[in-house]
Amino acid sequence: MMLRNVIKLQTLATVAIFIPGTASAMTLVRFFGFLNIFVGLFLTLALILYGAAVIVYFTRYGTPHRDESLKLVEVGLTILFILIVMLGIVQYFQSHPGNMAYIIGTIVFVLVIGLVIYAYSGGKEKKEQPPGR
Repeated sequence: MMLRNVIKLQTLATVAIFIPGTASAMTLVRFFGFLNIFVGLFLTLALILYGAAVIVYFTRYGTPHRDESLKLVEVGLTILFILIVMLGIVQYFQSHPGNMAYIIGTIVFVLVIGLVIYAYSGGKEKKEQPPGR
């Protein structure tokens, strides 16, 4: 059991050694620049979806299928909200690269610690046993 955990950690360490060599091809600022473009495109598509859903909602006035179009409007608004928040995060990271590196480094650190804890726990969550009588 312990040998399996050590092998998992050795594999993780080996993979981590090769990641910086392949990740250095694109800087984080450039990556967030591309992400900004994609979020902007998806935001445009979400606006078109929302506009079409509103048009469908008003054209189905007085029909029993109007509730279905109301669900489309809700989905469109949800997608718009999520994309606007993502666009704000991307814009913030582009204008503050120092904070971006700190936040991403903290997230990676927490993920690595979580993987180490998961590897040493045997990959299973312990179930609580009821107290014995």
